[in-house]
Amino acid sequence: MIALHDTYYYWTHRLLHWKKIFKYVHKTHHLSLNPTPFSAYALHPVEALLDVSIIPIIVFTIPYHASAITIFSAYTLGMNVLGHTGFEFFPSGFTQHKIFKWHNTPTHHNMHHRYAKYNFSIYFNFWDRVMKTNHPNYENAFEKVIEQRNTLKAAAALENDPLEINMSLAEQEELLN
Repeated sequence: MIALHDTYYYWTHRLLHWKKIFKYVHKTHHLSLNPTPFSAYALHPVEALLDVSIIPIIVFTIPYHASAITIFSAYTLGMNVLGHTGFEFFPSGFTQHKIFKWHNTPTHHNMHHRYAKYNFSIYFNFWDRVMKTNHPNYENAFEKVIEQRNTLKAAAALENDPLEINMSLAEQEELLN
């Protein structure tokens, strides 16, 4: 289900970026240049309908256990919110690991909001890699974010300030610039 949805999402997302459609439908979502969990589902009604259309496709084409849809829905919600947190949870080297590089990160989606011609996938990095739509600087940007996070954690630990550890990517960039 998740692999099917990842494929469905990649191609419908690319469709939503078509100039004739983007300004009427998907632009609503991209008004969040630095996304938050609240912007994860800030969608135009047409886009929302397109997004949930995967459920009937799954229900009528794949035999599944009743709990599978619940697990699928929870994973979808979790990944969508995670991708819009503005905080990187994964460790250094994640995007270069032979297995984990195929999984997306919050940095990946955050870059999509800044550079709308790149990083269309939702869960896995397969289609972006195959179709060459990964931002060319994605892996370097990811490592820079991790380096910044680690620097901030170390500084916060020295100052005994636990609030500084949980800063968003935008706040980290602003502090370091």
